[in-house]
Amino acid sequence: MNSGLFENSYFIPPADDSGIPLGCAWYAYQELMDIKETEMFSPYIGKKYSRSEIITAINEHPSLNVFEYDNFDTLTNDMSFWLSQNRVIGWFQDGSEVGPRALGNRSIL
Repeated sequence: MNSGLFENSYFIPPADDSGIPLGCAWYAYQELMDIKETEMFSPYIGKKYSRSEIITAINEHPSLNVFEYDNFDTLTNDMSFWLSQNRVIGWFQDGSEVGPRALGNRSIL
């Protein structure tokens, strides 16, 4: 999208075959309704968990090392360190994504 190769284009988040019918439906809708401008929507529209649900799930696995970060710089520094040590990281934040694979809010690194 940032390449400048496309004008007046909208790319729906599911970037696989499941996105094809959604894209076709959106194209038909735009043609029928003569839409001139659209707003991007977040692909993170899936289920969100309450803090108490998250804590309950974490407590079911006491062998896990769980960290919560308020500072993004600290988070990225720590994650970089643990990845360089060949550690596995489970990343969990906010709502889950639309589409077949994790796009950032639910990831295993």
